[in-house]
Amino acid sequence: MYKIKSKISIIIFISILIGGLIIGCNNDKEISSINNYKESLKKPINITKNSLNIMIDPRIELLSIVQYLSNYDEEYDLMTKYDFEYRGRVDEYFTPFKEHKAVKLFDRLSDKGFLYHIPPETMLYMTNKFKLREDIDMSEYLIENKKELEEFYESLYDFFRDTKFNDFYDENEEYYFSLVENVSHTIDGENDIIKELEEYYGIKQKSYNLILVSLYTEVGFGIRLGTVADEGYEIYSVIGPTVSNSNVGFGSKTNFNSIQIHEFSHSFINPLTEKYWNEAKKYSKLYIPVKDTMEKEAYGDWESCLNEHIIRAITARFNYKKDKSLGDNTIEWEKENGFIYIDKLLEKLDEYDNNRDIYPTFESFYPELLKSLDYYIENSNM
Repeated sequence: MYKIKSKISIIIFISILIGGLIIGCNNDKEISSINNYKESLKKPINITKNSLNIMIDPRIELLSIVQYLSNYDEEYDLMTKYDFEYRGRVDEYFTPFKEHKAVKLFDRLSDKGFLYHIPPETMLYMTNKFKLREDIDMSEYLIENKKELEEFYESLYDFFRDTKFNDFYDENEEYYFSLVENVSHTIDGENDIIKELEEYYGIKQKSYNLILVSLYTEVGFGIRLGTVADEGYEIYSVIGPTVSNSNVGFGSKTNFNSIQIHEFSHSFINPLTEKYWNEAKKYSKLYIPVKDTMEKEAYGDWESCLNEHIIRAITARFNYKKDKSLGDNTIEWEKENGFIYIDKLLEKLDEYDNNRDIYPTFESFYPELLKSLDYYIENSNM
C-alpha cells in the first residue's frame, strides 16, 4: 500500500466483526446462504489490457459512497480532497442519506478497526447479490460472530435499495467508462506490468484486477483472495485518483506503473513473509527505531514494516530498470519517508537478478534476501 496494511487493524476487526473467519465445509454452506435478496448490483465496467482487468466495481463504488457519507475521512483522512463533477453528483444524490443506518453502522465498525484495506476486501468477498462468494477460500478465518457480518451486508443492501443505487450507477456509466478507458490508454505493448511481475517473481496468479475509486484519496490497497479450486490468487489493486481537474485521473504512466507494481507485489511478498516468519522475526528489533514513523503510516508491527521495505525496494529496482534517475529519486524519497533499511535490500536484489538460474522464483531467494538485514543488526546500538 501507499498507506495501508496494519496487522493490528486486521486482528482488531476480525476479532470484533467476523471473528477470525476459519470456515469448514459445513460453515461454508451455512454462511453462503445468508440473505436472499431479489435485487442485485450491476456488473463491473471493465476493460482488459495485457491481462490486467481495469474496472469500476459497483461493490466498491457502493462502499466508497457509504464511507464518503460517514465520518471516515474526518477520523482517518482516507477520502478524496479533490473537487470534481462526480463528487458533486454524489453530494447531490446521496446527502439526504447521511443518517442512513448503513452509514452509522460503518462509523461504528471503523471505530473498532474496520479500516484501510479491510472494507474493500470485505466487499470483494461479496457477490453482487450481497452474499458471500462460494468460490473463494476463506479457510484461514473462523466466523465467531456471523451476526455482525450479516448485519453489515444487510445494511448495505438496504442502502442500495433505499437510494436506488443502480439508477445512480446507470446515470454515471459514461463517466465510469471514461475513467477505465483513460487508464487503459496508459498501457501499451511496451508496458506489460503483469508479464514483468510474473517473470520477476517466477509465478503466476489467477487474475490481476485494478479497481478505480474516485472518492478515495491518493491511496492504494493491495488485496489477495485465494480460490477454493486452488487456482492461485485473485489479486487486486484498489486505488484512488492522483490528479483532478473537473474530473479525476490516476497519474502519469510512470506513476501508474510504480503504484501497480507496489500494490500487486503485496500479493507475492506478504505470503512469503508469513511463510518464513520464523526467520523474518529475528530482525524484529529493527522496528524499534522506526516505530513512530511506521505507525503514522498504519504499519503497526515489524511484519507490515518489513513487507513495505521489501516491496519499496523491489519497486525501486523496477524503476532503475526504466531509468537510473527515476530509481535514484525513488530511493531518496523512500528514505526520507522513514524506510531506512531499503539500501541493503536493494543491493541484495542485484544478486537475485544476476542469478536466476539459482533462484528461479522469488520465494527461493527470500530467505537470502532477509540476510541483507544483518548489516543493520550488526551496526545498530540496540
